[in-house]
Amino acid sequence: MGWLHHKGFTLVELMVTVAVLAIFAAIAVPSMSSLIQSNRVQGAADEFLSQLQYARSEAILRNRVVTVENTSGTTGEWSKGIRIYASASRTPNTAYSQTTDGNPLREHSGFNQTGLSIRSSAAQYISFRPNGTLATPAELQLTACFDNKTAKAKQVSIQPSGRIKLNAPSTVIASCTP
Repeated sequence: MGWLHHKGFTLVELMVTVAVLAIFAAIAVPSMSSLIQSNRVQGAADEFLSQLQYARSEAILRNRVVTVENTSGTTGEWSKGIRIYASASRTPNTAYSQTTDGNPLREHSGFNQTGLSIRSSAAQYISFRPNGTLATPAELQLTACFDNKTAKAKQVSIQPSGRIKLNAPSTVIASCTP
């Protein structure tokens, strides 16, 4: 009589397979969390850039000053909330008033992600004139970071001409705090 041929795996083969999978998982998890943080920063920077582009386009379309207001309650911290409105007074960098400015064009409640920040030296307002230019004479930069780490930080720049861009990935960012 010959050997009986059994189909399946032995317990030893299964345990070796599980051990190899555990080793691969232990190697992959740290790089996966780093990738997730990088994607969160990139997503926040892209979203903020699109909000700024919307405000600029509305300023041109409406032929009025349109302001992006920091509603976070923290000077220079833009990731906790913004309001975009057309200024009835046509004065840039002024506080929103429901009675004079009407309903806001858009409101963003923030990114609500622990550790994520978007900071700038622009304390409270970013305004665009009716021709689409920035209401302040100097370039503004906003930096998106996760846990104040500059390695994966992204920077949004607004030039006086009104051009808004996300800086190239090769741009070295020295600090998450302007």
